[in-house]
Amino acid sequence: MIEGPRPLVRVGDSAALAHARESGVAALLAPDAATARALGPVAPGETLVIERATFAELAALGAVGLVEGEAAPPGARTWRRIAAARSAAFDAPGAARAGFAGVYVETDGASPDVPALAELVAAARPHGLSVAFGGPFEAPDWVRLAALAPDFVGVTPDFDGAAARPRDPHPHAPAGAMDRVFLREHVRAMRVGAYARERGAPQRVRFAVEALTQARDHRDARMGEIASYSLFVDAIERLAARHFDFVETLAEELAAEVLKSRLVASVTVRVEKLDVHEGVVGVEIVRAL
Repeated sequence: MIEGPRPLVRVGDSAALAHARESGVAALLAPDAATARALGPVAPGETLVIERATFAELAALGAVGLVEGEAAPPGARTWRRIAAARSAAFDAPGAARAGFAGVYVETDGASPDVPALAELVAAARPHGLSVAFGGPFEAPDWVRLAALAPDFVGVTPDFDGAAARPRDPHPHAPAGAMDRVFLREHVRAMRVGAYARERGAPQRVRFAVEALTQARDHRDARMGEIASYSLFVDAIERLAARHFDFVETLAEELAAEVLKSRLVASVTVRVEKLDVHEGVVGVEIVRAL
């Protein structure tokens, strides 16, 4: 099975269904109930999601339905469907009270707004709501979105489930050898500092992140075994929306975000303030699981 969120792929016929199953995709999106019936029974462990169906059809097919309305009938397996542009306004407590089991964010495959989607996941979890990002997303975005820990991520029909699973360590690497993935000279304006003057205006902050990952043979690399530098940038963007009194706290939280990836064994984070003195001030920390 694929670790992390479950890939959700659109299927419209038996050939697409067969390819999805061969690729290890166990979450299927059908356009309507008629198509879902034509696909045949759902296999054990599969999740069937239908875009357009009555509540009676959903119950008969054992499927999850996408609903744009304000309420779901008791016992119905439904996700509230929202546009990505409205994710920041999603009312998670209200959706739970209305009987929805989850939220489906319709993104149309556009480049994901990772900070906004991260906030949606954080809002949904306390209310027991499943989270699905509609997509379909390409493989590089899969890595970025998997870091947010949603339940489902929409993928393109050519998604290779095997590519989402890391392989064994490199057979010719020395024992204990690690690869280094890094981000350097990344400058972001944000509010950081304990003085009142630092709270009112952003200042330039420079980041350097270096993660140690298991050495693997990258001549035939897979997205599932790449600790992408995009993860570092996305984490910085999420944190940049907040104010930090101390660069030490900022570095600590950034390290914790990077270590959420199952591929990262340890991380070095350097955070530098560029506009405080004539020189550069900051902190560097090393953290490991």
